[in-house]
Amino acid sequence: MRPVGSLVARATLIVAAVTVAKLATTPALAFVPPNKKVETARGDMALIPATTYKLLREAKWNGPMPGSSPGAGDPAGYTVSVTAFYIDRTEVTAGSYAACVQAGACTPLDQGDGFAPAHSVICTYNKPGHERHPINCVNFPEASKYCTWAGKRLPSEAEWELAARGTTGRPFPWGDAYPEPRHVNGADASLVRDAQAKLTPPETYTSMWTDTSGDDGWGFTAPVGSYPDGASPYGVLDLSGNVEEWVSDPWWELTSGPPAKGAASTTYGEYVIRGGAWDLNGAENFSATHRSPQNATTRAAWLGFRCARDA
Repeated sequence: MRPVGSLVARATLIVAAVTVAKLATTPALAFVPPNKKVETARGDMALIPATTYKLLREAKWNGPMPGSSPGAGDPAGYTVSVTAFYIDRTEVTAGSYAACVQAGACTPLDQGDGFAPAHSVICTYNKPGHERHPINCVNFPEASKYCTWAGKRLPSEAEWELAARGTTGRPFPWGDAYPEPRHVNGADASLVRDAQAKLTPPETYTSMWTDTSGDDGWGFTAPVGSYPDGASPYGVLDLSGNVEEWVSDPWWELTSGPPAKGAASTTYGEYVIRGGAWDLNGAENFSATHRSPQNATTRAAWLGFRCARDA
């Protein structure tokens, strides 16, 4: 489970994530860090065809745990219809956000991490060498403003999940295999080292991989597109890991059912966030149905966004 809109809940979650979720025993597949990058030239958006599918239907991965965290998905799912749309292949980068600021359309991000002030050093805006990292420490209005400037919008929750798992209800964007460092930027040996060496005060994390090859070379955020083996059925990257992502839907409980397409809150309250992030541990936190609420004013080093537009 991820934070539910309060500093206390976030702090409690971190403790749980770095202690309880270390039960995984599957060894990581070895590779040479840093992980390989996607260099092939292509369009920056993927086309997702119109379809009807089961939103939040739980799935099983090839192990003893559900493919989604407790409460994250309804076993029966919700039938939703989605019209064709485009979605960014990667999360919006710090460099792209800086271009919006330079154009006078976006607000400079200088308020750090509201959940954990020590994590302000992980915020990527205006940090040399982080131009290709996902923009983080960005709140809902700021994310929405960027997408508008780019001629896009935030994706709906139904669009985000469809882009992540297709119509077959796979547990993870890449399929049903247990997450490996080649799939996702999560809590690994790099995070364990860097949280001790680069945070003040130092923080203690536990890698979700039990062997030394569970190390992607990126302690916190990683350049977008660094995990091509974690691509979704539509070739969309970083939907599981790196940073969690804002979507356009106001928060709704499973018992109430999903909001109608185009529904929007008249005031900034709690919104849905989707995906996993660099600080999380445990397969359930990287499932394609993982979701939690956050207040629109939240800015955190584990939270960013991507954009979508109608086809």
